[in-house]
Amino acid sequence: MNMDTPKTDKTDETCEFTEQEFQFIFGICWGLPLVEIAEQCKIDHSIVMNTVLGIYRKVGVSTRLEFVHHFVRAALNNELRRHHDA
Repeated sequence: MNMDTPKTDKTDETCEFTEQEFQFIFGICWGLPLVEIAEQCKIDHSIVMNTVLGIYRKVGVSTRLEFVHHFVRAALNNELRRHHDA
């Protein structure tokens, strides 16, 4: 593998996430069902589901296993970024 080759895979890009997205990301990485994440956040399950699907699209994954793998790798590489509202 040539180390000078620029990365073009969307999953290698650093994405920014809102505080709510981080709550959902951590919940999923801890193995919590979406319903339990919704209960803990005191919001409707559909909000969690739609937000998580948006995160899947943002990072280019399609399964929960890929999702967890992506975020564990990103955390270990210090690539997770919080979105700061201006």
